[in-house]
Amino acid sequence: MKEPDMHVHTLHSHDSEETMEAYCEKAVSLGLPYLCFTDHVDWMPDGSPREKNKKTYSPQAFFASLSKARKQYEGKLHILAGAEFGEPASNPLQLQQIKAYPYDMIMGSIHFLADVLVDRYDELGWPMEMVYQRYWDEMEKMVERGGFDIVAHMDFPIRKWKELWYHPTQMKRIMKKMVRGGLVPEINTSALRKGESHAFMPGKELLTLYRQAGGVHVTLGSDAHCAADLCAGFTRAMELVTELGLCVGIVKQHVFVPLKDLC
Repeated sequence: MKEPDMHVHTLHSHDSEETMEAYCEKAVSLGLPYLCFTDHVDWMPDGSPREKNKKTYSPQAFFASLSKARKQYEGKLHILAGAEFGEPASNPLQLQQIKAYPYDMIMGSIHFLADVLVDRYDELGWPMEMVYQRYWDEMEKMVERGGFDIVAHMDFPIRKWKELWYHPTQMKRIMKKMVRGGLVPEINTSALRKGESHAFMPGKELLTLYRQAGGVHVTLGSDAHCAADLCAGFTRAMELVTELGLCVGIVKQHVFVPLKDLC
């Protein structure tokens, strides 16, 4: 069975113009059994849009498109409802509002630290270690509070600095909290198609620590913003999954289901 793509963005995200139909056509051509749409949900703590000059996410519009796609591809493709929720620990009220809708899963991600995009801290003169430390502090707070299902692109700062930094004691603590809370890391393959040396987010080093903490479940996500990138890099990701003895699956109705148990 083909590995499902659990991280996909459509025109309901502020940074994509792709339709659900285009993704579904691509998924059917690839023989995918499941596909999960996970558009960006980025709000400020006061409820205002994160990107005021861009599209604002609408759950109603998202589910209207999803319902149409499910009817059109019934019997050909299982379509899951997801959301990539930014900074859930800092936006608990908005997270609860989103959870009132019938999502199969919610991803928790960190793109901003104190309302500044992680990538832009170097412009402010911050050294890599300081940004990473602040990021991991926010990550620890996020996984401790929970309220979501999947940890998206766990080592996100590596996208900018091209190298990984963390304090081993804190990272072991984060991994244990993830395992205790039933939070599943994704293996995000977006860096691989962009030719980045680190290939995956997270890569072997952090996934090994996750395994040592007792974690085994993972999902695969292309983080595609166009249909052409659906499932990109999954073959290499599965080599890493096999090497580490991890179990790939999906999250459906907030429950992890291994790939081998999907019919």
